[in-house]
Amino acid sequence: MLAHLNPLVLPEGGDLVRDPIRAAHLDVPGFAAAYDRHTLAYDAVYRPQDRAIVLVCPRLLNLAAPLRAATIRVDGSVQRISRIRRFRRFDEVWIPCPAPPSEIAVDLGGQTLAAAVSPPDKALARRDVVMVKSKDNALEWIADWAGHYGMAQGATGFLFFDNGSGTYGPADVQAVLEQAAPEAAVVVVPAPFPFGPTLPNRPKHQSKFFQAGILNVARHRFLGAAAAVLSVDIDEMIVSEVGNIFGEVRAARSGYGTIPGFWSYAQPDGDALPRHADHVWRSAKDRGCQEKWAVRPSSFLGRGGWDVHGVRGYHMNNWVQSTKSMMLHCQRITTGWKRKRQGVGDNLVPCPIATRHLADRRTEISR
Repeated sequence: MLAHLNPLVLPEGGDLVRDPIRAAHLDVPGFAAAYDRHTLAYDAVYRPQDRAIVLVCPRLLNLAAPLRAATIRVDGSVQRISRIRRFRRFDEVWIPCPAPPSEIAVDLGGQTLAAAVSPPDKALARRDVVMVKSKDNALEWIADWAGHYGMAQGATGFLFFDNGSGTYGPADVQAVLEQAAPEAAVVVVPAPFPFGPTLPNRPKHQSKFFQAGILNVARHRFLGAAAAVLSVDIDEMIVSEVGNIFGEVRAARSGYGTIPGFWSYAQPDGDALPRHADHVWRSAKDRGCQEKWAVRPSSFLGRGGWDVHGVRGYHMNNWVQSTKSMMLHCQRITTGWKRKRQGVGDNLVPCPIATRHLADRRTEISR
């Protein structure tokens, strides 16, 4: 199914916009074009268990004070903010709401911003869900990726945030996922927000609000009732020697697990599109990469803030590392959005783990 977010967005050309974390960042080449100055909230989600609406926002920064002073109406009734929870790359604004609402309106900076309020979505309840953010990744890659997780990891649900792909639409993604993993429930969500810039120095990644913000839209709206959730990218393939990662975190006392990662390489084959199945090589000097994670959303750790490489500030990551699963980070599955990495690794040797788990991971799709 396709689902749609209900954002609150400040108007272009208005006087009120989000300032950068540091004023000097505006002088960094490319910063102004990539930085999100106008999204106030990615979505407004009703949480019936808390009798509250939560706005999941990019970091509010200078917008926090005017938002606290704003007039907020829920279905015409004036409400006040009860708290603002601050995280490293996103904020949550909580507004009391005793009954399920329809609409929220915020009078801010001389403008009224209005949006429908999203109820909790139950399409992925009680399922083992793979969650991903993606933009313009080849549909063949998406098919191979989803086929792997459906077959090898037993995924029964996919939550796919499309960050404004230009070469196909959300319906195309949905069709590919349903072909590749026909037994799974599929939710595709268009999310064409600015991704955010990477800075050359600290705070290097803190302006990439979208990455963490959209994960917490997922936590509040789509995945609160899921059995287990795995957060990975299209170039990341979790492989398990015993069972699967979902079973690991469902059985874990903490309800949380991190997966160590290693780079896998593919040999160039002319102009042919590289596939996950080609990534059966490793460097003679193994290069590790940062871990990814899986969580049981109902656990204590699962109810905290989610981020790209862990939950609740990464504090438990080293304590819950899996010994049964690992991540193969496929080096040539990339659009080059972050940095070019199409080169061949140094001193490549065959990787028996990748050969065993990836060599047959080609999922053909009809267009």
